[in-house]
Amino acid sequence: NRKALSLNQRYVDRDLNRRLQHVENPKYHEDYIANALCPILERADILLDLHAYNAGDTPFIFHGPPRKIEMDFARALGPHFFVWGFQNVASQAVDELEGIGTREYAEMHGSYGVTVECGHKYDHQKTRQVGKAVALRALLHLDMTDPNENIFACDMFGDDPNVFIVLSSVCVKQQAGEFVKPWRHLDFVKKGSIIATYKSGEDIKAKQDSYIILPDDEAEIGSNWFYFGLEDKQQS
Repeated sequence: NRKALSLNQRYVDRDLNRRLQHVENPKYHEDYIANALCPILERADILLDLHAYNAGDTPFIFHGPPRKIEMDFARALGPHFFVWGFQNVASQAVDELEGIGTREYAEMHGSYGVTVECGHKYDHQKTRQVGKAVALRALLHLDMTDPNENIFACDMFGDDPNVFIVLSSVCVKQQAGEFVKPWRHLDFVKKGSIIATYKSGEDIKAKQDSYIILPDDEAEIGSNWFYFGLEDKQQS
């Protein structure tokens, strides 16, 4: 989305990574991009989708419902945090189509793959380094490049333990309110912790020990404010 990039914003008219589908009668800028992108995704065997985000700087991976071929691919890429279940919680807030982005669209057409969030969207140097390392490691995993030429890709992420998280719910901002502290993506909170308070005085609390996923302190009323994620013990 080069026009959005030139404007230093996520999109021009609508979020390209929501409700991704072929648009019969394109109206918005992103509709035309979707119509060019969807046929490529329909033909893809494997998708490696590189992103950056705004709520933190730790690289992490979005994947689909765990299956061996995709998890082997994801584990080979380097980052140590793995998150899945986005499509389910996104549809809680709006509808099922809202949760369809590039990864989900490719999966619907027989592909497998992951979205890698490479770091904070304004830390261009780090996200470029992470993206390059992830791409090289993907090629190594698929036997598409010489391991001896890509030592850099193998040394960047260290050997921290992997953390697997499944999204459990989304908090839609119902009225004016604010977070009780500047939460960052992947912050861990104990059951009963207050996450945010509405101006009415109502508190939003964690119902279980949870991870805070993609908190948005600029969320508008009616939009997704943050997600709760639980440790996925089946993958750990």
